[in-house]
Parts: sequence; C-alpha cells; structure tokens
Amino acid sequence: MVRYADDLILFFNSKAETIAGEKLVRELLQKIQLHIPQIDDQSKTQIIAPREPVDFLGREIVFMENSNSFVARVSKKQIMKIRARLAEEYSYTNQCKKNSTFQATIVELSKSVSAYLGIYKDASNFIHFESELRSEARGILSSILRDVFGETVLAAVTIQGQKFLGLGTLDLPEPVDELE
Repeated sequence: MVRYADDLILFFNSKAETIAGEKLVRELLQKIQLHIPQIDDQSKTQIIAPREPVDFLGREIVFMENSNSFVARVSKKQIMKIRARLAEEYSYTNQCKKNSTFQATIVELSKSVSAYLGIYKDASNFIHFESELRSEARGILSSILRDVFGETVLAAVTIQGQKFLGLGTLDLPEPVDELE
C-alpha cells in the first residue's frame, strides 16, 4: 500500500485478494465515518490488472517488460496539465492583471518550473519531463515578448539577441523538493 494524505493505492497478488482487500478497506474506513467511491469506469476507485499502467498523484506506475520491473514516471496527461497551468499563470495578460513586471515574471516562472522539477525528480522520465518544462518556459517567454513588442520586432532580433533574451534556453535554479 502507498498512501499520501487521502490518496491510497493498494497492491494485491490476485483478484480474490483484491476483492477481499477492498472490502476490508471499506469496513475500516466506515468505522471512522469515511468511505471510498464504488468501483466503476467513472470512479477513481478501480481495480487494475497487474501490468496495466495506473495513475497515482500525477505519476504513472507502469510495468517495463525489458527490465521486468515497475517504474513511476510523469504521465503525459500530467505534463500537459502542468504546461497548461504554467502557460495560463504566466501569460502576459495574467501577469499584467497582477501588476507584475517582466523581471518578476521570469523569476516566478523559474521558481515554479524548479519546484515542479523537484517534485518529480524521482520520475523515470525526468529528463523528458525537464525538457518539456524548459521548452514551455521558453515558449512562455517568447509569447510575452511577442505580446509586448510584436512579431515584426522579434523577427528582427539577431541570434545573439535571442540567446541573450533567453529565447534559446532558460537557465533555471536547481530543483527544489516541493512547491512553495
């Protein structure tokens, strides 16, 4: 069993053990006036076959045939959710509504990306995840500059100027252990 706050994932050796375990968990939770949703296709409560991927707290636990082991990775769905959250939060429009500055936005964006990297530093696909977030951060920065200066002005920026503005790379602090 793995537990984080009110999220649980339980592992059993057979379907019979799974059904008995589910019944036991329901009974124990009922004693403290808690419950888990019924098992169905629309519920977070499900029975998953041993080699089927399962999502748990933004990680996808998946069996790797080549190494005959399970790994936890950041799911594609979670990566897209984080990218969308960053794009929305750090858009030019939202930053202007908060009366933020370009410099403050870059610092806060860097902190957010660094925090996500810290949260998922143990993921088996960390390098891919890091690449995705750094790419998103560069895209956000480019979008802000386009919104401020316009496409024509940005198209005239030299390669060296683009590099200086961080449009080619975005250096971020080391990953931290959790979001602030």
